Amino acid sequence: MSKIVINLIASIFTIVLFQSCSKEENSIETAQTANYSLITRVQSGGESSFNFYVQNVKDLSEVKTYSNSEATEVLTSDAAGITAFSGALYLNSYVDNKTITKWIPNANGVYENHGFLNITELGNSGNVCFKDENTAFVGGNTSSKIIIFNPTTMQKTGTIDFSSVSKVGTVTDFPVVGDKINVAVPTEMIISGNYMYVSFMHMKDSNSYTPSAKKVDVLVIDITKIDTNDTSNTNAIVKWTTDTRGVGSGSFNSGHGARFMIKDESGDVYILCHNMWGSHRQTTEKPACLLRIKNG
Repeated sequence: MSKIVINLIASIFTIVLFQSCSKEENSIETAQTANYSLITRVQSGGESSFNFYVQNVKDLSEVKTYSNSEATEVLTSDAAGITAFSGALYLNSYVDNKTITKWIPNANGVYENHGFLNITELGNSGNVCFKDENTAFVGGNTSSKIIIFNPTTMQKTGTIDFSSVSKVGTVTDFPVVGDKINVAVPTEMIISGNYMYVSFMHMKDSNSYTPSAKKVDVLVIDITKIDTNDTSNTNAIVKWTTDTRGVGSGSFNSGHGARFMIKDESGDVYILCHNMWGSHRQTTEKPACLLRIKNG
């Protein structure tokens, strides 16, 4: 049985995620009756403060009005990235709570908390990348490490230390002469074959999202060389690949679960360089664009 993730973000900030029993991505299932997660986020304070609610939807053909009175509140006054994986829903909160919480619907379709992972050390975190039931990855803006954790047990199992190849401190003379890269955020990750591609936003600062380079950088990691008992995994780092036609990709948990890196059926990876966070398209003078990394 195939798995798809339908991520519909409308003007009312409602998200629908489909969950089923396989981990194969990018395939389409046309069945009307299945397990869907209806997620509603309601602004509760500033621009990054929301209350998140989730409830189960079994039949998309049913005409019904849904309200949050029937939902489970899964996050209060924060912002979150949302990922459906292997029948569970993962909320990656990154403003104040800085945790990843796991939610699974019970026999009655009511979502219950099945664990959390503290990721305070990452600061504002990027999107989560799942390899399988035992391995997932997440990075952030205050650490030169990518955390490896077990999504089944919600326990940290290791790290990938990229400080030896980090571009923090590199003088780019952008946006003005003398400027350098002060913040390196692994925002997006995706796995194709034996490699994980990690897209970075290199910034002058985290508050204004001011870019510090007029290019997009992707770190390539060999996942076959990752050892969860190793605290650095530097031997798994392969190379940087760079393209000057776009600037950055994603942001901190971009779009509450939207993905800016996708993979097609042939294993090609597509990166959306939107170049919009902080409205810096005029700063970089670069257009929004799609870049492709061919399989292999």
